Amino acid sequence: MDMHMTRNRSRGWRMVVVAVVAGALALMAASATSLALDCVGMELDDGCLFTNTGGDTPYPDDGFAVTNADGVPLWDFVRVRSADAIGYPISQRWVNGPFTFQAFQKVILQWDPGKERMNYYNTLDVLANRYPEVELPNVPDHQVLEADQGVTEFSVIVRNHLALLEQNPAIKERFLAEPDWLNLYGLPIRYEEREVNGNPQGLQMLRSQRTVFVIWNVPAPGVTEGRVNLQNVPDKVKRLSDVIIPDGAKRPIGDLLVFGSRADGKTKIFVMRPDGSSVTQLTHADARDGAPRWSPDGSRIAFGSDRDRDPGQAEIYVMSADGTDVTPLTQNNASNWSPRWSPDGSRLVFFSNLDGDFEIFVMDADGSNVTQLTYNGDTDAVPNWSPDGSRIVFQSNRDGDMEIYVMDADGSNVTQLTHNDVADLDADWSPDGSRLAFVTEVDGDRKVHVMGADGSEVTQLSHGSGLDGAPDWSPDGRFIAFHSEVEGSSEIFVMGADGSNVTQLTHNEGFDGWPDWSPVTVAIPATPG
Repeated sequence: MDMHMTRNRSRGWRMVVVAVVAGALALMAASATSLALDCVGMELDDGCLFTNTGGDTPYPDDGFAVTNADGVPLWDFVRVRSADAIGYPISQRWVNGPFTFQAFQKVILQWDPGKERMNYYNTLDVLANRYPEVELPNVPDHQVLEADQGVTEFSVIVRNHLALLEQNPAIKERFLAEPDWLNLYGLPIRYEEREVNGNPQGLQMLRSQRTVFVIWNVPAPGVTEGRVNLQNVPDKVKRLSDVIIPDGAKRPIGDLLVFGSRADGKTKIFVMRPDGSSVTQLTHADARDGAPRWSPDGSRIAFGSDRDRDPGQAEIYVMSADGTDVTPLTQNNASNWSPRWSPDGSRLVFFSNLDGDFEIFVMDADGSNVTQLTYNGDTDAVPNWSPDGSRIVFQSNRDGDMEIYVMDADGSNVTQLTHNDVADLDADWSPDGSRLAFVTEVDGDRKVHVMGADGSEVTQLSHGSGLDGAPDWSPDGRFIAFHSEVEGSSEIFVMGADGSNVTQLTHNEGFDGWPDWSPVTVAIPATPG
């Protein structure tokens, strides 16, 4: 991240920031503290799902996962550190440029892949520089020390800032008691005392680059009078919208699967928890409803249905997440199926035989501006946007059997990814866009596989008997939901992204399929739609 100040800041302070970044700011060679950050929640193969800070929903298994996934050793880093120093996770990971971040109650961690090291992010400096209009409660204002002007020697800058500690011996003792104070807290920036309830020293605060030390010398809720505490600065930042911590990263792991299930002889739309509990029916029309997909904000579900058409035809519909406000988007008397939302929620891609054979189309989220993307005499079907919205993956039999293809979002630059003599189907992008899950035939069955986004490094994940289909990645990339035949009926399963820990979620005699993981936390509807 760019740690430099804006142009209206002094040259001297820019040198301070450069010196801190180039010096001891991000050096993570300090020894681990004697206390460890215990897993409070659910142990994972490569980390922990902390449920103690997942209180955004009423469900006990919601939380924030700290893992070593994708070679980013967040779990290895935090598990040997003290909760008093870094707190518990309050966000999922997010990526900005080359860096991976995760917010904890007291610090924000930043993984630098180029230098292969973990940084304590300069949260308060970034607020001052990039969001000068933001004011956090009980946080002293940023200041530029006059003594730093023109100084380039880092040791002198450190001495200038440590001098601020002399104004409060108790804070000084707590600050310097941390051997790794420069990395964990950064430099002291400003000391301030505020009058509270007639006491001129009612609130004493020291702002550093990354945290705030505070002493309440009057009774206050949740604090011990006269004790030095560290503020949970990232908790305060989390209350702001898309300031440092993206709104999408603040939500506990997506906690609902929408799917189709055969009820009364025709498939209807249902939702359930990822453990198979709290199954709730959303649609009730005398029709075949299927292929449901969440909108990116979790507020709506798009699906296909023949409720207003002859058998064999279907239109695309959208409804609220609780099953209400069902609205048709297509009304063309063709067969329209498999709607997928663009990452920004503004458009839907789907396939239709509007021109006589099945082709890929896009339309605005309100059903307007329908545009055809592919033009073949063969079948192009099951399209799916890449996470950045720049590409669309789909399946086509244009070379004689179903293969996986990818094209730009405008239909150009079509590239074939698979080259098998069997059907390759149902491709779904991993959340980071680096991989594709799909199904392909193995000894007469269809099994879930993954491959690189360029078609390389194909790996088989599922190995049971029967036909698998419709793999769908969880928002954090750790799990894949899919449907598979069990004793003649299709059921929904979930497994680790490496194919491990396969778990059956549904147990019905009829069809259960097309699972789609909610991108955000969505409450189970209180009443059927």
